[in-house]
Amino acid sequence: MPLASVATVVSASSEARGRLIEAYWCCVPVAGEADLDGQASRIEPAHREAYTRITVAQAEFPQILSAYEAVERWVQQNGKEVLGPPREVYFGDFAHLAPNDEGCDIAFPIT
Repeated sequence: MPLASVATVVSASSEARGRLIEAYWCCVPVAGEADLDGQASRIEPAHREAYTRITVAQAEFPQILSAYEAVERWVQQNGKEVLGPPREVYFGDFAHLAPNDEGCDIAFPIT
């Protein structure tokens, strides 16, 4: 399923836990043609991703940072290389999910 990137959600000057975060994409999966109502978008070519699925509660800042760190550790421990910025992929009606519902993947494109 293609992903449409709908917004850059962190600016080049953002900092978390002392690390500069240049940019990452907030993504929403779409099937076929999607009416994004003027939102910026792009279709990504097929690629591999390392990801972890988190609950709505875990998606809160600063808890979400541990999900990024877990994926980064897995990538390093498994000899993979990150090929681009990480992304948060939200699914379902995130605003109406319960705190313990799965609602987001933290994903890195990898080799």
